[in-house]
Amino acid sequence: MERKNERQVSSTVREANELIEASYRFSVWEDRIFLLTLSQIQAEDDDFKIYKIYVKDLAREYGLATKSVYENIREAVSSLQRKTISIPFRFDEGPGKLTTSFFTSFGELDQSDFSHILVELHPKLKPYLLQLKERFTQYNISFLVRMQSHYSKRIYKLLKQYHPLSKRRISIQQLKQILQIEPEEYKRYFDFKRRVILKAQEDLAEYTDLKFEFEEERKGRKVQAILFTIATNEKNEIESSPAPKSKSPKKLQAAPSQGKLSAEAKKLFEQVEHWGLSQQDFEKYLKQKTQEEFQTCIDLTLQNEKVKNRVAYLVSLLKKENLKAVKKLPDSGKRPVLKNSFHEEFKKLEKEHQQQVSQCRAHYHRLAQAEIQRQLQDGPSIERFISQFRAQNSWMPLNLQAFRQEFAESRMFQGRVYNLFRLVLPKLPELEQKRELKIKTMEKEFWALVRKLRNA
Repeated sequence: MERKNERQVSSTVREANELIEASYRFSVWEDRIFLLTLSQIQAEDDDFKIYKIYVKDLAREYGLATKSVYENIREAVSSLQRKTISIPFRFDEGPGKLTTSFFTSFGELDQSDFSHILVELHPKLKPYLLQLKERFTQYNISFLVRMQSHYSKRIYKLLKQYHPLSKRRISIQQLKQILQIEPEEYKRYFDFKRRVILKAQEDLAEYTDLKFEFEEERKGRKVQAILFTIATNEKNEIESSPAPKSKSPKKLQAAPSQGKLSAEAKKLFEQVEHWGLSQQDFEKYLKQKTQEEFQTCIDLTLQNEKVKNRVAYLVSLLKKENLKAVKKLPDSGKRPVLKNSFHEEFKKLEKEHQQQVSQCRAHYHRLAQAEIQRQLQDGPSIERFISQFRAQNSWMPLNLQAFRQEFAESRMFQGRVYNLFRLVLPKLPELEQKRELKIKTMEKEFWALVRKLRNA
């Protein structure tokens, strides 16, 4: 593959319709990484490149602190190597599903300044992202950047696929399959409707160039399908026109960049940043409220200890025109405002937690590398490994000496080889599982400390 240091970034993305209807599910960070990668593909490209995921791109787009972004990117990219997507595919024998991963490998520089990570899309995705002439869906990524919900983003794409047609019918079974919603999730249709359909309806109307109404098709008392009525959202339509291409890989043109906050606004933002509210959304709501009203909304959110999703509750308050109508809880005797000392202590805890997670990842990375090094010492085993995988991987060296040299010199090559070793060395997936369990435990301990600090 040819490597280019400067990649054009486009605000318009094209996906084959089969990819739009594929079955997969992303976390918040996986969504962000995959979208940023797709934005670097140009209409004239005939092959995938090695794409750069810049920390500053994501920090700027989502209003995040750059210190924590790199590790989130690394974890998401690693996950996208393992995570699979099932794409509708017609084999010679008949219709079926093609299952593949998203990334084949990722790379980091040995002397890294933690500014970016290199990624490779899986070659099986080429027919669905390159040289698309027909049966594709085109959308502006600015609309997806603004939405938090993965389900809302997928439903937007499914409706964009049919627009400007005004109707699309999807069975509940098919929609759950596309969104990879497990059978034990949302067993009641009421919950599925509230968390997925109504949430998407709200998000699309607020952030995108589409809006929709829907009807429920029933068989007896059970809802079998959803009939979407799709319309242009004139409020946001002007933003859907393709933006000019940029030669700079440092900035997505799709979303507006955030400016510097005033000292007063910064104090407000510091109180809610760790809840997950982006600077972009913060600035939007700050334009609608005075700083005193915004502080009141924060106070009311903190006062209500039953709230599980503080960002969602805060936003619901910020959207209210009359805050006096909001019922206040009995005064506990303490002003429920985040003090500067809390913010400072939280930052210390967060920094320590990130260091512990990094040390944990490094520890298990060393264990995995040691396991691979043991394999590299066994010449016959490596020769069998080369023979087994070279037919499907043209980048694989022809002989043992070239293999060892490439492995010693190239981090990208190490990533590719590691991905293949996972298929033949059971210990590597076991180490990954232990690592993730350890990190989950560390996450629980971290948030327990945060809750204890907040209640102090």
